[in-house]
This record gives sequence, structure tokens and C-alpha cells, in this order.
Amino acid sequence: MIRIIVLALFISIFSFAEEANPIKIKAEKFEVNLATNYFEASDKIVINQGALEIKADKATYKESKKKINLFDNIVSDYKGVKIYCNEMVFDRELNVINASRDVKVIYKDYVVYGQKLVYYIDKGLMVFKGETMVHQGKNVLKSNDITLDLEKNKIYSDNQTSFMISGER
Repeated sequence: MIRIIVLALFISIFSFAEEANPIKIKAEKFEVNLATNYFEASDKIVINQGALEIKADKATYKESKKKINLFDNIVSDYKGVKIYCNEMVFDRELNVINASRDVKVIYKDYVVYGQKLVYYIDKGLMVFKGETMVHQGKNVLKSNDITLDLEKNKIYSDNQTSFMISGER
């Protein structure tokens, strides 16, 4: 019974219904500090804001910073752009995702593996830092620092790039 009351109280506090793009957070376990509007959540976390859904094992959030920190077994999905990683920060104010630790992105027929990713959701831009590999069918592009423009369906790289074209799709 206490868990249900805390969950209902938590959702009412952290749903942000007055905002243009409210956020909803569900989890098995919560610890909420009402004085500071800070929470920690764990186990089966599901976060929804508009078309964005993020699942993780652990999350922390402080309302004044407008950033949700997520950890372990993270999967985010925004209109078919799936990001898998083990550490993520979702900046609600800027609508930007920073992902690190075993980053994998699946979008259309692309599979991208990288060390760090900054995803500017509103601009449709994914900026990968560090060693990155982009697979499209049997074609493979390897480089450091790759930008994937989802709107234009283009890949940019300015840093020692190798590209293997298989001729097959």
C-alpha cells in the first residue's frame, strides 16, 4: 500500500503536466526527496516524453537540472531510432541525449557502434566521438568522430575514414 501511495505521489510530482511536453516515469523502486525534488529509481524503469521512450535499470533526476541520468541496460527509442548503451544523460531542456559505454544505434538499415554519442533529437543529428563503425548492409564505414544526419540520410567524417563497399545490400 505504501509503495502505491509513493508511486502515485511521485508520478504527480514528476509528471510535469503543466509543461508542453510532460514526462512520465515508472519503476519498481523509488526514493523521492520532496524537499529537493530529487529521485532515484531502479528496476524496470520506463520513461516516456512525447515519442521518446527510455528503459533502464537505474535513474536519478533533479528537477532543477532538468537532466535524467540513466545507468545500465539502457534502450531508448525515438521514432524508430534505437539507442542501446550503459550510461545516458537525457537533457529535457535541450532535448539532447548523451550516451556512452557500449553505444549501439539502429536506424533503418544502419547499425552504428561507437564510444560516445550526442543525439540532438530536434535536429535529427547524431554526433559520435571516438572510434565508430557504421554498417549499412555489408558496407562498413570506420572513423573517429562521425556525424549522422538522419533528416538528410547522410554521414559526415573529417577524421581518417575507411569505407568498405561490398556491392551487396
